Amino acid sequence: MKKICCVFNYPPLYRYAIYSAMNKEFNCDFFFGDSVFEPIQAFDVKNLAGYKGTIHAIKCFKNYVWHTGIKAVFDRKYTDYIVTGSNNYLINWILLFYCIITHRRIYLWSHGTSKEHFSILERMKQKLFYRLPDGIFLYARFNKSNLERLGCNPDKLHILHNSLNTAEQSKIYSYLKETPVLYDHFQNNYPVIIYIGRIQRRKKIDQIIYALELLKKRGELINLVVVGEAADDNEIEKIVTDLRLLDQVWFYGACYDENINAQLIYNSVLCVSPGNVGLTAIHSLTYGTPVVTNDNFVTQMPEFEAVIDGCTGSFFKEDDIEDLANEISKWTKLSQKERLLVRHQCRRTIQEEWSTDYQINIFKSVFYCNEK
Repeated sequence: MKKICCVFNYPPLYRYAIYSAMNKEFNCDFFFGDSVFEPIQAFDVKNLAGYKGTIHAIKCFKNYVWHTGIKAVFDRKYTDYIVTGSNNYLINWILLFYCIITHRRIYLWSHGTSKEHFSILERMKQKLFYRLPDGIFLYARFNKSNLERLGCNPDKLHILHNSLNTAEQSKIYSYLKETPVLYDHFQNNYPVIIYIGRIQRRKKIDQIIYALELLKKRGELINLVVVGEAADDNEIEKIVTDLRLLDQVWFYGACYDENINAQLIYNSVLCVSPGNVGLTAIHSLTYGTPVVTNDNFVTQMPEFEAVIDGCTGSFFKEDDIEDLANEISKWTKLSQKERLLVRHQCRRTIQEEWSTDYQINIFKSVFYCNEK
């Protein structure tokens, strides 16, 4: 019987659902690093059945990270390993060679690489790292071809995607309905778009504001609700004030109540994330609201693949405010019938490829196929 050891760099809150599902389906032990050297909300690892220990992360030379307290992961009872698929974590290299020597299976859970060209030394490192494991679970299809060019066997590349708490969110969705929550604030019937996520410069939220200004000059009045805490971008409110858009923008602030977030997303006609969209796309599509984001797929986060152009959202030319305004305008003019169809398409996309059930089925197809 398989005994799987999961060695991950950090326990982010959004991953609790999939880790819990893995623990129920497979015989898993979990070890987590204690830092990724940036503020990310973590779950309480003690609440996860199968949690065995925390390993301490230490930055060493260049961007490499060492972990202390790793002795427990080298237990002979483990038949398989799943590790965070980043080659700057030195423990991953050790485990790769350990599994080769001891005839155990090891899998990377990885973004892969979005680059096609490397220096000679970097290419050698990439080829070695990605060709050593028994398989790679990828967040997106986009980087699969780059790994194939590095010599990876396509049969060992498995598209796992990403997910949030699908079961909880589906339960919430089952009783959602249109409410006047947005009308009560804005006191008008203008279409409302939403941004939900951390307020960071890389998210380029200011571009939404400039797009609203451009649309206002065209005679199209659209409201915006911004849900999230300010991380490193504190200029947005000033921009709104300077452009005299205060009556069209609601800075809701951070919200950790999923029932409230669901209502805000569900009642919005569109979610806009001009920078790299990330899990904002999954969050929005889960509640049936389409997403607009930029078209630079090399710098995008993997979740952009959930945005199907013209179906669950669309893409605008990166940093082109006029093109962004045009895309926003298009989605705010849908008829009620068209909006219901889009809502259905968004939900179906999440259920089919961006859910915990989908991920568990991918794991099953690999682990049970490779069972020794």
